[in-house]
Order: sequence, then structure tokens, then C-alpha cells
Amino acid sequence: MQLFKQLPPDQQARILSEVSQGAGNISVPAAHDEVDRRAEPAVPTQASPSVAPGATATQPESHGTIESGARERLHSHGQVTQPESSLATPAARGVSDADQALRAPWGRLLTGEWGRNIDPAIAQFGYDLFAATPTTFAPVTEIPVPPEYVLGPGDELQLQFYGSRDDTWSVVVDREGVINLPGVGPLVLAGMSFTDAKALISEQVRRKLIGVTASITMGRLRSMRVFVLGDVNHPGSYVVSGLSTISNALFVAGGIGKQGSLRHVQLKRTGKVAGELDLYDFLLKGDSRADQRLQAGDVIFVPPIGNVVAVAGDVVRPAIYELRGEKTVADMLALAAGPLPTADAAHAQLDRITETGDRSLLDVDLTASGGATPVKNGDLLVLYPGPGVRENVVDLRGQVKRPGSYGWTESMKLSDLLGSVDALLPDAHRDTVLVARTSPDDRALTTLRTSLTDLLVRHDTAADLLLEPEDVIYVFSQAAMRPLKPVHAIGHLRHPGEFPHADGMRLLDLVMAAGGPDEQAYLGEAEITRYEVVDGDRRVTSHLAVNLVDAMGGQEAANVPLMPYDELIVRAVTDWKPTARVTLGGEVRFPGVYPVEEGERLSSVIARAGGYTDKAYLPAAVFTREVVRAQQQRQLDEMANRIEADIGIKEAELSNLRNAQILQRETQSVNLARQVLAKMRTIEANGRMVIELQPAAQLKDSEWDLALQDGDRLHVPQKPDQVLVIGQTYNNTALIYREKLDRTDYVALAGGPTRFADTKRVYVVRANGEVDTGRSSSKIRPGDAIVVPEKIERLYVLDSMLDWSQVLMNIGIGVASMKTIGVF
Repeated sequence: MQLFKQLPPDQQARILSEVSQGAGNISVPAAHDEVDRRAEPAVPTQASPSVAPGATATQPESHGTIESGARERLHSHGQVTQPESSLATPAARGVSDADQALRAPWGRLLTGEWGRNIDPAIAQFGYDLFAATPTTFAPVTEIPVPPEYVLGPGDELQLQFYGSRDDTWSVVVDREGVINLPGVGPLVLAGMSFTDAKALISEQVRRKLIGVTASITMGRLRSMRVFVLGDVNHPGSYVVSGLSTISNALFVAGGIGKQGSLRHVQLKRTGKVAGELDLYDFLLKGDSRADQRLQAGDVIFVPPIGNVVAVAGDVVRPAIYELRGEKTVADMLALAAGPLPTADAAHAQLDRITETGDRSLLDVDLTASGGATPVKNGDLLVLYPGPGVRENVVDLRGQVKRPGSYGWTESMKLSDLLGSVDALLPDAHRDTVLVARTSPDDRALTTLRTSLTDLLVRHDTAADLLLEPEDVIYVFSQAAMRPLKPVHAIGHLRHPGEFPHADGMRLLDLVMAAGGPDEQAYLGEAEITRYEVVDGDRRVTSHLAVNLVDAMGGQEAANVPLMPYDELIVRAVTDWKPTARVTLGGEVRFPGVYPVEEGERLSSVIARAGGYTDKAYLPAAVFTREVVRAQQQRQLDEMANRIEADIGIKEAELSNLRNAQILQRETQSVNLARQVLAKMRTIEANGRMVIELQPAAQLKDSEWDLALQDGDRLHVPQKPDQVLVIGQTYNNTALIYREKLDRTDYVALAGGPTRFADTKRVYVVRANGEVDTGRSSSKIRPGDAIVVPEKIERLYVLDSMLDWSQVLMNIGIGVASMKTIGVF
């Protein structure tokens, strides 16, 4: 099939020249490469449910006798989110692998398995306390020292003496826990509270320094080293001030990791547990009494997280909570601060993992005894929103001042909603009001009618309907109830359509309602088609010619009265066509877009543009036409589709080949054909027509004086000073034009032909788009492109698809030549 022959030469050249330049480097992938790529497994998007992220298969159990299915809930660092199938991979979202263990089970449960919608974004409670941990976290020292502060080595005391001596002393508790006061002697203060130390010093000064009293304040506090260990973000030893507490040390260590417990933070002193801090007391109650002050050498140890449960849905604080003594559903709900007013507390659900690893679902009535239900590790309590269905309401709609829903009461009547005429809008239709009623048993719809005039004016009790729940009362407008008698305006009007007929309506009323005539309208004669019913049993159609010029000029007789259902048609002016425009660019005196009349020729527009400039190079003029471009593109697309079909057939044939050499040769042929197809798919037709542009005097009435069409473009470039050499040469380039050189000389200047070049079929694409396949002595002109094709023998192509010898002999590269002369 000679498919390439159907393309213009420039498009053929764009495909083959690009392929031929790279054909020497074409690599044919092994047959199994693509299969391997297709068979690659997808990258997993969440952690394995059987092993906690970051742990190995042999990692010891750290949470007691928890089922393996529930274990994945505990090693978590984040929120329960939408299922991973609908989101990007965790790494792309900045989510650690450990986050997925808890996110995945509850996330799927909250979003994919239950039909009722709740917010699935729940996170572990309390850990955001450490989200913005400062780089250094020390308590403020410019505050009064609490009386219970215990003195130790390194603490500084400020003493001010009054009386018989006026003096100031600063003393530091030494390593032995002693201070030395002149005139008083050594005093052991280590281990004493600040209050007791003040009392001791004051008493000793009073006894040993007669007539002297002392004022004692704390100076610089001592520093001490403590250890923060366990499941914290940065375990290690830290130097803190003497006022530091357990929480201060936790902040210094970067906070508790999400594998650590917030409820069992231990303070160990000399190897024994000296206290335990439950951060939930601080977070939920504001109680910091257990936040003990530290002493040198203390160890703050954070054990692994304990049993956890989750509360989701319509609660005040949905989150994942750690248990400490909470045993029932009511305790879980208390951690979440209770249900919201919108919660359906009577129909809560408890999702649980059974001993066999399966999931079970328990319905819990929190309004009854359901709150006493025992909870287990890994339970998920969900409170869904209430149905939200309004009951015992009636709706009032239409031409009333206060439409909307109203509460229904026993013995409610229509007059309770519409008490007087003042409740209606001015356009309300008072003859009929409609009540739509839905049966509570079978949901069948029935309607009741009554008169608003009887109800509101005559006060007829029979018109005062008794209402029932879910009734909808409709008060219609006058326009809606009035029978519609339209008239139609069609044809060349700005807003044609259907319009309501009014008494006394005339021709101009309808024309103006339709926006008036448009620019194509023929005003000399329009037509009205009229339909009339004769004797009540047949319709008669008549046509009436009207003159819009006279009607719009004020002649009463021309402005005829209209009847219901009349149709006005306004025709277009004979031979009306949209204005055609052509574009002139390049070396004309006045380039731009010019409107042209039908039949106007190229020479006329060039003359209107002032003719050519002195720099114009007519042999390289480029003329494009939109109609030709569309035809070329259509042919190009059809050819590409046919080539693709042929390649598919050829590939099917290759599956039956057993000879390795033939298979390799034919596979290379198919791959090369696919490259040609890929290049063809990228080409956009330009619609170029080859013309020989001549001076204005010679162009007129010549065969090149084309009749112009809408969208035509003419570009007249300057005279180029280069010649393009492409194809199988060692240096595809543009060379300076020299009059005495022929095509062989230019090929030699481009490095000469490669060993793949077909030197017998070198051809020239002229600046005007023509292809010259003549002898090597043909004269080269500025703007020409010399193409050195590839040897046909190198290409194992599809014989049934491409005849390369014919293609290469008829090829042209118009686009390349247009670039050479500066059009693109």
C-alpha cells in the first residue's frame, strides 16, 4: 500500500527525515523486556497487617495477650484516613509506614464497609501535645521558688543582713550540701525544703549575730542531669534546671512517641518507682499534681502503649484512646467527652476483633444499659448521626409571603397557615389552592382542592381543610393558572423564541421582544403563518406577507395585529455569507488581516497591502489554506490508523515464526515502522500550497493569481543566505549560500555522506516547496534544503505497508525549508 504517497511532500519528509537520522542508533529491546515490565508487581501502599511497621517477624510481643489482628492497631503514628486504594502512596503523603498499621483497619471500616457516613479522620489522643516541641524546654526561672523546693548542691542563696550590720552575701550549697556563713558557721541544707532552710538560717543568724536579722531569697538554681528513656522520640540524658518536672523532661526529649504510653509515665529514683504520671489527667482534667519535681539522677521511663480503643462519629472528641482502668462502653464515651446532640445514641455500634481474628459488630443502646458493655483491646465505638428526618411538619409553597416548613399539631387547619389575604403575594391565584397528601401506609399521593376566596374572603368552614403530617400546600400564581397562548418569532432575529400573546399585541411588539433583526435579516418581506379554527372542527393555515421596513418606519398598516399562535419568520438577505479574511505577513508594505469579497484574487489583496518591499524574496513565498490543512490532516490521520492496523497484523504473524534470524529481522522492521508511526502521530498538517509568486504586474490574471478563501495566509520572507543539509550526513547543518556550489559541494561541506547514505537519491526541496530529484549539477538557490536519504537495503520494513523506494523518490521536507527561509 502506497500510504505515504497520499501525504504532501513536506509531511512525508518530516516523518522519514527524523527516522532516517536516528535509524542507525535504533536498539531493539529483547522480546521479554516488555513482558517483564508489564508483570512488575505494584508497589505496596500499606504495611503488612501481620507485622508492625519497623519490626521484624521475630519481634517479641510488647502488649500482652493481644490478638495478632489487633496488634496492627497499636503501632500507630497518625490518623485513620480514606482507604489506600483511593489515595497516593503513604510515602508521597509524608506518612510513615508505622502510621498505616492503625490507619488501614479502622479507615476501611469507617469509609468502605458501612453505608452511614461519619468523619473517618480520627487520630491518637494526646500526642499532639508534643507536636511543636521547642529545641530547649526549661521552666521559667524568674518566678518565686515554691516553698516545697528541695535544696541541693549547686543552689545559690541570696542573704541580706539588717540591723547592727548591713551586708549582702551570696552562698552556694557545696557538694556536701553545706553552706558557710561568716560568724554563723557551716549549715547543712541539702535535702531540706526552701521553707525549712529559710527558717534554719534565720534562727542561726538571730542567735549568733546579735542585733542582726536576715532576708533569704533564692539565687541561681542548680542544674542536674536526669535520664529520659523508653518510647520517647529522643531518649538519653539531659541537663535540666532544679525546677524541672517530669513533663519538662519529656519535652526536652522531644515528647512521647506514638508507640509510648501517655498513661503510665514512671519516675524512677534509686532504682525504685517514685511516682507515676498519667498525662490524661492533665489533658482531660487539667490536674498536674502528679507532675513531680525532679532530682539529680532521676530516670523518667515511658513504657510501651497499653490497650487502646477508638471512638468515632458524633462525639465531642473522636480519637484513639489508651485505656487505664476504663472497662465499659460508658468509660470509653467519657474519654471522648460524651455524644453530640446529633448522635443516635440508641443505635451505637461496637466493632470488635474476636479470638479467631474475625470481626464482630455489636449494637449498643447507650440510652439504656448498653453503656455497661465491657470493652476489649482494639474495640471501635461508632456513634452515627441521627436520622435527621423531620416529623410532624407541613410545607407551604408558592405565592405566599412566608413559604417553608411549619410544625403540625392536632386539629391543624388550612386557616392556621393562611389566616388572611395578607399572607398572600399580589400575584396569588385565589380560585384554587392544592393540598398534596401522602398516605402513611402505602405512600400513595392524593390531592385536595379548595378555594382561597372561599377560605379567606367568605370564611367558608367547608373550605378550611383539616391538615395531616407531610401535607404540602401549593398556592399558584395567576400566570401559572392562566392559559398560555404563545406567539413565535423565528429566523434572523437576535433572540428568537416563544413569547406570550397579550391583548393588542402587534408585529413590532414581537420583533422588539425578540431583540430586533440581526445583521443578516431581510427586512423587505417577512412572513406570518396563522392558524385558525373554523367552525370548531378544523384548522386552517394562512400566510401573511409583512414589510418590516414599513412597520419599523411607523406605517400603521404594516404593523399588523397578532393573534395567538402566530409564527413570524424573518429570512436572510440573499447570498449572505460571513466576511472572509486572509492574512498577509512578511515583506509586504502593510502586513495584516484583510477582509475579502467572494472571488477576490491574490493580486488584489497584495495591491491593497501596498505591494512588496525591496527585501521580498518571491521564490520562497509560503501560501497556506485552511481547507487544504484540514484535508491533509484527515489523510494523515487515516494513513496512521491504517499503518497501525498493518503493524498489528504483522506482529500477530511474528508470533508464529520459529527462525531466530528471521524473527530478529522482522522485529526490527516492526520497531522501525512503529517509529515512523510515532513521528506521523506528532505531525500537524500546515496546509501549504506550492505557488510561484511573481511581481504584482505579472501576477495579475496569471495561473498563480488564486481566488482567495477565508483563512488563507501568505508569508513573503526576506532573501535567505543559507542552504540546509539534512539526512545521512555527518553534520546536519545550515551552510552559507555560495552561488558556484552545487548539491555535491554542500553535502561535502556538511561532512559528507555517512556509510548509510543513498548518494544516488539525493534530492533538493526548493524554497517554494517543490522537490527537485534531478542530477547533482542542478543549481542550488538560497533557501533550498538538500536531503541525503538512507539506503533502502538497510531497512527491514513491512513490505505490505511501505514501498520505500517510491516514498524516498517522492519525498519533500517543506517544513524544514520553511524554517530555513525564516517562516517559523
